[in-house]
Amino acid sequence: MNPTTPYSPLTTPPHKAGFTLIELLVVIAIIGILAAMLLPVLARAKAKANRIKCVNNLGQIGKALLGFSHDNQERFPWQLTPFSKAHHFGAQTPRSIETIFSLRAMKSELSTAKILLSPCDAETEAPNETAQTNWASFDTRSGRKIPCSAVSYRVIDGANAGRPGTMLGTTRNLSTFDLSTSHWLGADDATLQHNAISGLNKSQGQAVFADGSAQQMTDQDIGQKGKVVKYHRTSSGGPALGPVTTGVIGCNGIGTLFVRANVDDDDILIVTPTFVQWDHRNASKPGENPGGPPTWTLAHFNHTELDGLKWYAKWPRPDYGAQKSYKLKTTQYAGMLKAGKTLIIKDWLMSNHGGAHVKPAITQQPNSGNGYTLKLHFLDKDGNGPELFEVLVGVEESHSAESMK
Repeated sequence: MNPTTPYSPLTTPPHKAGFTLIELLVVIAIIGILAAMLLPVLARAKAKANRIKCVNNLGQIGKALLGFSHDNQERFPWQLTPFSKAHHFGAQTPRSIETIFSLRAMKSELSTAKILLSPCDAETEAPNETAQTNWASFDTRSGRKIPCSAVSYRVIDGANAGRPGTMLGTTRNLSTFDLSTSHWLGADDATLQHNAISGLNKSQGQAVFADGSAQQMTDQDIGQKGKVVKYHRTSSGGPALGPVTTGVIGCNGIGTLFVRANVDDDDILIVTPTFVQWDHRNASKPGENPGGPPTWTLAHFNHTELDGLKWYAKWPRPDYGAQKSYKLKTTQYAGMLKAGKTLIIKDWLMSNHGGAHVKPAITQQPNSGNGYTLKLHFLDKDGNGPELFEVLVGVEESHSAESMK
């Protein structure tokens, strides 16, 4: 047909190229394959980005805690002296995530509850949004506390502003409330754990240190052989003497009771909601034993420490063998012993100047039948002098409590 000839219905229309059905299906299949290849890559990239954002959040939390310490003689909130503790916490426990992050001074440093939410932690997102709305109302002294479900992070009991390498805070996906026995829980674990975080797999966690630095962590960093934990325990400096504890402060007073005691010859410490009492079964005075010469650095103190409170158990009689117990009345620990909870020993340290090296034991668990009375039995009776015991007692739901191996 002549190109100049007008088109009419009687003439054959020009040919137009197009996809056949088979070609279209092939294209769709290729796009599907590419998507299947790219989506996991994009998901991994997003997970990595979220971990970086989480590290940044921990860095901000670390700076907030350091800012608090600079205003309080280099002490973090849970390490305050009794007077400062009463000023900031009132009657509330200082070893609880809810009370620490609801302090007026900490809120001023943090500015918003959003920093307490990890981008890896989808489960905490909804409670944290509510906490952001109610941020102005939280006040520890008045008992108005941020819910623990709104916080993705935990703090470390033994962190020390004078020891930059000590761990100050972590993501909440730890398997126990003790860095030296813990590993990082993952959303991909065969058995799902309640502390796992949806955006972190096993052996993945984040931490901030007492110098304000923050980084991603693996199982090689924590646990009994963890390189970070080893440094944490053996560093020196700051307001504390000797190795620092590895206990983790969590929700509702988990890990609230820290006991440091210089004892000898079969002593028992009794803790109730209304009083603390030493009982001794042999020839020594628990809580007043001088601990030997100054070369015994760890054992050289003559008091019992309970959550930062130095208790000098001045036994009233010189023939202390006849004085079977010494009692200090207090309401400081009333919030620690709660119905439906079980206390278990989380951590202990001992000096090397005695030969027994027998770990403390809980001989009586608190319950409604005994008035929520806890009894810690210090089994040093080897005759080789006093031992220093450091015990962190954690509060857990009774169905999940298990003894430390």
